[in-house]
Amino acid sequence: MNIKDNSIYILNKEECTGCCVCYHVCPHDAIEMVETKEGFHHPLINEDKCTNCGLCVKKCHVLNDNFKTDFKQQIYDVRANDEIRMKSSSGGMFSLLANYVLENNGYVCGVSFTEDWLGAEHIIINDKKDLCKLRGSKYIESNLGNTFLEIKKLLNEKRQVLFSGCPCQVSALYSYLGKDYNNLITVDLFCKSNIPQKVWKKYLKELFIDDEIKNIEHISFRDKEKFGWVRGMYIRLKNNKEYLKTKDECIYNILFTEDISVKTECLKCKYRKYERVGDISIGDYWGAKDDDKKGISLVIINTKKCIDIFDKINDELKYNSINSFADISNSGFEDNIFLYHNRKYFFDNLDKEDLKTLYEKSKYTENF
Repeated sequence: MNIKDNSIYILNKEECTGCCVCYHVCPHDAIEMVETKEGFHHPLINEDKCTNCGLCVKKCHVLNDNFKTDFKQQIYDVRANDEIRMKSSSGGMFSLLANYVLENNGYVCGVSFTEDWLGAEHIIINDKKDLCKLRGSKYIESNLGNTFLEIKKLLNEKRQVLFSGCPCQVSALYSYLGKDYNNLITVDLFCKSNIPQKVWKKYLKELFIDDEIKNIEHISFRDKEKFGWVRGMYIRLKNNKEYLKTKDECIYNILFTEDISVKTECLKCKYRKYERVGDISIGDYWGAKDDDKKGISLVIINTKKCIDIFDKINDELKYNSINSFADISNSGFEDNIFLYHNRKYFFDNLDKEDLKTLYEKSKYTENF
């Protein structure tokens, strides 16, 4: 039997999300994750160890769907109190869910900047004082590390766990676990696309010298006090030096907006639709007639589990029902992304040229 017949190699590399589930479940330690020139990660099989058992194929979320389809979805626009909203990217729905779980002695898993600010990673917290690490959008691919293993252990210990991530990450968690748990709450984000940590690291190193990076104390892509309810790059150093750029001035935001530096899989993502994988889906809601510019969350409840939780926390928020998907607009639901620039040129030359040069040249070279 050819090693490709019953192994993760049947998955097209351009569909792989780099979730590492195949790496974690392989009973023969035959898979390692290798970094591509673009900065993403794909599985590499050690053919001497692989037995073609097929477990990696069975557990791959790209090859096996985890969509929630047995519940009539409910759609809301949601606003927490102003204090929470000003600390949040949108309307504060994530903070409300996280507070609910933490107040019930549970654990919350979400995305934090790494300690050196050069990347993003999923971490698990069980103290409200650490919630600030998970708040706010990070437009960087996060490293899941061993969080799936830790989550399974907590769930088997009957602890309540909230997991928040991109839909592909939520789906990957379900594939790893092999079943749903009553004590697991999953939140999938309306995700436009992911940028590799390699590009983020390059951006910071072009912006600051190493000593300045070591003195960073805060980074925000969505600081409402500085930019209102829109994207913008805000970085503060310990010496009170501040870096502020609007989304149209910041090269990192431009690359994200125009999809030049995103993961190949994101260009044709199967999760960018109204059918969802999480218990609850959240993101920006731009269609409210009474928008006060402080942030509104679009919330889609996909399971009865989250209806029950929503009922328990709805006295802490203001909300309005939305009749149908026809009444909402969000980039997390758009069709396949059409590239206007030469993405291949960008990544082929990522190690050779600065980001602004790469952007300019990718605009004027043939897209192929």
